[in-house]
Amino acid sequence: MRNEDFPPYKTRPGELRVLVVGDSVVNGGVLTDQSQLATTLLEQKLSADLKRPVIVGNISAGSWGPPNELAYLKRYGLFDADVVVIVLSSHDYADVPTFEPLVGVSASYPNHKPLLALWDGFQRYLLPRLQRTTASNEGWAPTTGPAKAADIEACMTALRDMIEMVRANGAKVIVAQHLERTETLASPLAGHEAIAQEARRDGVTPIELGIAFEQARRRGEDPYRQGDQIHPSVVGQREIAGALLPLIEAAVR
Repeated sequence: MRNEDFPPYKTRPGELRVLVVGDSVVNGGVLTDQSQLATTLLEQKLSADLKRPVIVGNISAGSWGPPNELAYLKRYGLFDADVVVIVLSSHDYADVPTFEPLVGVSASYPNHKPLLALWDGFQRYLLPRLQRTTASNEGWAPTTGPAKAADIEACMTALRDMIEMVRANGAKVIVAQHLERTETLASPLAGHEAIAQEARRDGVTPIELGIAFEQARRRGEDPYRQGDQIHPSVVGQREIAGALLPLIEAAVR
């Protein structure tokens, strides 16, 4: 998890626990300071608003799709969560693990320390910008080719299983949809509707984080990192926290 350590079970009277599950969008990566993460902001705001101890767990990793997220929850459980938020982007509707070699092969997964921090910064962050490539050191790359029916089924089944697991543990579930920079609410990518339909079939009305992002753009703020198609900037992390806050508070009240 990308948050401070906490016990696997509640230890304080009135303690509220929220898990936010996702990929590099939720994780933030090395370019986002811990204090700037949506989950950190949510923990602070929920504690202030509800006047009770709050832990917001950040369960995420770069390149994760629904099958990865389900596998984590099956192995480690829900940590006494009262609310679980599942954050998905459109490409997640067919994002299954391939188990192909990555460490030492992909620049996103180095297998050795860099000679110099300055060289690492140049090679992994500045050079892709200069080359105007869409690769990301956060473990995300744009999908190519049509999605396979088997991959879609695997991801939608994993989403359904996560929702059922959360409910079986007596917690509330929220599904939040995140748009890429080039997507709009009127014209999302193919996977957006597939995820929304699956959530609705499972009795969950998904929320659109893109609404908050569009409002930020109208104010002249960029909710995405410079030159990045999907990862939230500091503004974007703040908008995610702001969009989720009232839904979580409504769920626990």
